[in-house]
Amino acid sequence: MSTASPRNNLAVANTSVASVAAVPAAVLACPAEMSVPVRRIATFHTHGLCDLIFTLPALHSLRESFPGAAITSVVPPPLASLLRGSPLVDEVLLRPRGGLPEQARMMKRLHDHHFDLALAFSGTRKTALYVFSTGAPTRVGYAHAKMEALFTHHVEIEGAPNLETHLQLAAAAGCRPHAPDYRGLLSIDAEYSVRAQTLLDEAQIASPFIAVAPSTNRKSDIRAWPVSRWTAAIEELSTRWPIALVGLSRAPLITDNLKPQKYPVIDLGGRTDLSTLAALCGKAALFCGLDNGATHLAAAMETPVAAIFDSNDERAIAPRGVAYRIVAEPDGLAQAARELIGV
Repeated sequence: MSTASPRNNLAVANTSVASVAAVPAAVLACPAEMSVPVRRIATFHTHGLCDLIFTLPALHSLRESFPGAAITSVVPPPLASLLRGSPLVDEVLLRPRGGLPEQARMMKRLHDHHFDLALAFSGTRKTALYVFSTGAPTRVGYAHAKMEALFTHHVEIEGAPNLETHLQLAAAAGCRPHAPDYRGLLSIDAEYSVRAQTLLDEAQIASPFIAVAPSTNRKSDIRAWPVSRWTAAIEELSTRWPIALVGLSRAPLITDNLKPQKYPVIDLGGRTDLSTLAALCGKAALFCGLDNGATHLAAAMETPVAAIFDSNDERAIAPRGVAYRIVAEPDGLAQAARELIGV
């Protein structure tokens, strides 16, 4: 797990933002050389689980580069539990869901924090307004973002933001380089581990087991596996290992069509929040899923991954820091399992 330590006080940090490498904004230009003590940092995150996981190395880089600063992360409510109690941040603020009054209250709250540095991992207009409302003298965001003129410094990227580009944002804020690896950077509270183990015990799932997150709702050719494909893959996997089906909802179309197996297949879909799912993935010998946030969540918990990818650039979205296999056919999951579990 991460070696970073919590910084729960607002101790004076002598670290400064110097030699900012990004291009200054045209409208709100700020000097390229800055000497601003960084005591309080704000980071703004998107609604995607995958995107949050991709920001973990950048958060770690901020913690290491500004060791005396207090870091506040502004995240959507569904993702908040993944950062609460994390040594990477000191405070988690929830992005409000309401209208203008709620947004205005959040902006005032951000302004009252007197941030010295703000980073926008999201490119939305609302995020830009939140970043601007902090009043931070250094506000770093993507050049392609909405209302990018509200940032003092831009980072030019090609394509969609990913783990490497988030590290570029951190570097533009003066951070030292960090490996593009999120493995072990999630700190899940012990209570979620207990919840996950209780689910496994109730289902009589013993280790080693495989966590599978099936989906039949995707429109992309390779990821829109029909029930028959998932059923075939799970039947083959369950000849050697217990299977725990996980995800946002149950999968009766799969479980109802399974033939009797040597090892149990238990559907835990819809019974876990994100932190419990993370703990559950961390207990699995292997995670099988799509190229989405759940797959990266499992990898962040240091669990090997067998993933079904489409035509996206694998180099940009592949799991980081753990052994993984990319598969396209049902029998590929079983082959990947044999290679990754080693039994």
